[in-house]
Amino acid sequence: MSRQSVLITGATSGIGRALAELYQQQGFKVIAVGRNLEKLQQLESLGIQAFSCDVSSKAEVKQLCETLHNQNCSLDICILNAGGCLYINPQSFDSEIIVNSIQQNFFSAVYCFEALLPLMSTNCTTAKNAGKAKVAFMGSLATQLPFTKAQGYGASKAALAYFVDALRVDYSKNLSIVLIEPGFVKTPLTEKNEFDMPVLIEANDAALHIYQGLAANKKHIHFPKRLSWTLKLLNRLPIGFRHAIAMKMAQGNSS
Repeated sequence: MSRQSVLITGATSGIGRALAELYQQQGFKVIAVGRNLEKLQQLESLGIQAFSCDVSSKAEVKQLCETLHNQNCSLDICILNAGGCLYINPQSFDSEIIVNSIQQNFFSAVYCFEALLPLMSTNCTTAKNAGKAKVAFMGSLATQLPFTKAQGYGASKAALAYFVDALRVDYSKNLSIVLIEPGFVKTPLTEKNEFDMPVLIEANDAALHIYQGLAANKKHIHFPKRLSWTLKLLNRLPIGFRHAIAMKMAQGNSS
């Protein structure tokens, strides 16, 4: 039986790196995609196939997929993890931060889905989900509550969440479409945050949540549960209550 294959974008650090190493340990053929050449070489030393690609560039994504196609690559799992987090300065609003956030977190996933679609296997070896490849998109629990300075980041992840829901309508017959919504994870990205991050978990723990969720054929993977259910409960409150809570949190982070 041939090994299952998994492609992971944003694989050179944080959750992506942890996922690449975990899937490698579990016997998968791992294809890692990222921009940091030194870290890609480190992954290659572990036996992982690595490619340099800026997934926010449609042309580079297309070129990568043409290379994979020429290698007769067939994918069982795609985890579209690449993204970034840019914050708005309320005293100096900059629309380019919104544009860049949408480009990094939304359009990069759209480009990847379009280009990778022909490579997604229709003969997966997963017995419980025979015939369906999995495509997982990295969202965020930040979409459940408005956070200070996160207009660009939150909007980009909210757009992604709707995109994933709509994809299921048209593609669920042949593909398993998954939304991943982590809370705060200790990564180089979150190390820049200057506010309290409740229920902060390690990247390896996040990777394990994702691996187990995909193995169980879940359509929605959200963690840690304590933070996830709290935010989802707050999201159900009337808008006035949600606004008051968000304002209080913003004041607390600025003090």
